[in-house]
Amino acid sequence: MFENPMVAIDIGSTSIKVVELAGKQQRKLSRMGQFPIPPGSIVNGVIRDFHAVERALAGALRSAGGRRLLKRAAMSLGGSSVIVKRIRMSEGAMGVEDQVLAEAEQHFQMDVNDLYFDFQTFSQGMTSAEKIVLLVGAKKEIVDDRVAVLKSAGLKIGVMDCDVFALTNTVEQNYGLLPGLIAIINVGTTASQVIFLGNGQYLYTREIGLGGDHFTKAIADAMGISYEDAERAKQKDQRGESVLSPEIQKTIAGVNEQFVSDLQMTVDFFFQSGEAPIDQDRVKGIFLSGGGASSRKLAESIAQKLSVPVERVDPFKNILVPKRFSRQYLRWVGPSFSTVLGLGLRRFEDTRE
Repeated sequence: MFENPMVAIDIGSTSIKVVELAGKQQRKLSRMGQFPIPPGSIVNGVIRDFHAVERALAGALRSAGGRRLLKRAAMSLGGSSVIVKRIRMSEGAMGVEDQVLAEAEQHFQMDVNDLYFDFQTFSQGMTSAEKIVLLVGAKKEIVDDRVAVLKSAGLKIGVMDCDVFALTNTVEQNYGLLPGLIAIINVGTTASQVIFLGNGQYLYTREIGLGGDHFTKAIADAMGISYEDAERAKQKDQRGESVLSPEIQKTIAGVNEQFVSDLQMTVDFFFQSGEAPIDQDRVKGIFLSGGGASSRKLAESIAQKLSVPVERVDPFKNILVPKRFSRQYLRWVGPSFSTVLGLGLRRFEDTRE
């Protein structure tokens, strides 16, 4: 399964992360690194400053250290820059390709000639005459810009994936194929994705308009300091290097409350949408990933409100980690490397299956 690995590259809005895995039966961490992206270089998934992102990728590859042997890369898209949707189709309905075109046009409100999209019929629906089609689409501008950034670093694209599938790979690799209804919450910089899985299979995604930035801005406003200083204070608190004052903790608790409220509405919407399996009436577990997953008391607030176990993803839990990598560092950055680790599990053969 792992004969032809690729270098995994996660281009986020604030940093680029790189991971290389080795091994066949037991996955082994070979290289990893990250490098910041200047603010405003990527907005809503669109690269605004190509050269800044180009330099950041070169920096991330350098920070990974060691000798780079892999020439093909796995990347992914997330948030509003990509559509991932399950479509139920019955016999006698319009053809699969026609319905895929209609769904893509409806989602993006643009000509399908400006989109890349693909689909797969992967299981039957509720009846033998019903099909489930998984549609994935993205704007050509966004995909082409990322491929161009790769080429600037001497790399070729091997797989263009989606964050939701990369995260699903990470959870399955480290926690197994989990039964029942599970949610992954990827807490990003400005927004968070809520991904619902049924018995390990993708079901539905919805976005919450809150992310790590909202915690940082709340701290900055409450303390009367700059955004940069607030981010440093937040990270020191998360690492246990310092403790925020009770007043600031109360401010963060308010953001947590809003986050949990939006999450509850997302869960309710999911069950009302008809996408939930008929034999599943509650979420049995939640995994937190992304840079904002370690926000103060966020996991505890979600667990208390939804009465469900919540765990921060450890993407290296079932990965062989050489001694040269700091375990303490990996525990701290682990959730933020969940997407890129899932990409690292991909192989070039996946594009030809």
